[in-house]
Amino acid sequence: PFTLSNWYSEVLPSTGPPGWMRFGPGHFAMQALIRTVFPWNERTLFILQTFTGALAIPLFVAALRELNVEADVAIGTGLLFSLVPFHLRISASSSEGVLSSTLLTALLFVWARAVRRRDPLLLGIALLLIPAAIGTRVDSAPQAALILFWPLIRDRQEQSTTRMPAAPELALSIE
Repeated sequence: PFTLSNWYSEVLPSTGPPGWMRFGPGHFAMQALIRTVFPWNERTLFILQTFTGALAIPLFVAALRELNVEADVAIGTGLLFSLVPFHLRISASSSEGVLSSTLLTALLFVWARAVRRRDPLLLGIALLLIPAAIGTRVDSAPQAALILFWPLIRDRQEQSTTRMPAAPELALSIE
């Protein structure tokens, strides 16, 4: 029977329920969704993981842009990040860390934009991404918690020209 499970990562079998969900159900939920649409085999898993890992790059660039990093610097950073051997290796693994990392990068982008624009829809999406990331890999909880403070870190130039609201202010300003 098909299995790519090993000592550090569980992979959904070709049929039936998952085995032990050591890190959380998020990774299995994504695999189950893909398994209903595509034939579940090594190739499908590899493509899924590679696509999920690659999705982190434009999200990372968008997060940098949202934090007022110049476009050429953000794109260059994204390019360097995409060529780092560690990122490439992780993106091609069956690890739950690929999905968790991509969800955390999406959280950084969406939260920074929600705070800047005071957008209740984006705030809701950000609040949904927190349990999604933690449910995928529980050890990502500290990172998810720290992301919530990221928009509050500003340099002097930003402080003098724009005022980014604190998280409680954002929540209270939504009508």
